[in-house]
Amino acid sequence: MSYDVSSRAYLTRAKLNFDSGNNESLFYAAFELRCGVEARLKEYVVKTKDGVSLRKIPWEIEKLKKILAKSSNIHDKRFVFIFTHPKTKEKHDVIYNPVSSKLSKIAKALGDYLHSVDQNRVLKPLFFSEFRQLLKQGIQELEIATAGTLIAPPMISSGIMKFKFEKDRIPSLLKDPEINKFTFQYKVTKTPMPGDLFVAVKPI
Repeated sequence: MSYDVSSRAYLTRAKLNFDSGNNESLFYAAFELRCGVEARLKEYVVKTKDGVSLRKIPWEIEKLKKILAKSSNIHDKRFVFIFTHPKTKEKHDVIYNPVSSKLSKIAKALGDYLHSVDQNRVLKPLFFSEFRQLLKQGIQELEIATAGTLIAPPMISSGIMKFKFEKDRIPSLLKDPEINKFTFQYKVTKTPMPGDLFVAVKPI
């Protein structure tokens, strides 16, 4: 049986270990979660930088985010587009969720738990409760990061916006044989600032 190394598979295994209720399983959950964050960033890098070799992609969280930053200045912003079918009026969401700065910090903090832990540290009353809380937050953040339909931020060139969808997550609207006859126009409601977590857009 093959071992699934996608970010969603790591997330599933992290949740299973976390939900077991055993303190020992938290360390396995930490491993799966840390790998899940790395895998998600690598999935973004592969689709953002065409032709890049997986062997040349680093494993460090910060290095992965720097690669994404060089490819796109909006890689860390969340995008939500709502498309309405001109005929059926059915609404379709197109979403890009980045790996948040909070999730990146959690992934790096998990490194402290992936090595031999000092016995005195484990015996502290709050050790496992704090460990569990860190994992809970990380799992929630990775669930968000893997919940989108886009595998890369929108690409904008000459006023034209292009999307890269995740496999099997293309909205049915875009599979319509008459899609080329449809025109969708959006505008950014305000100039994005460095600290913004998302870019606000609306149809026009």
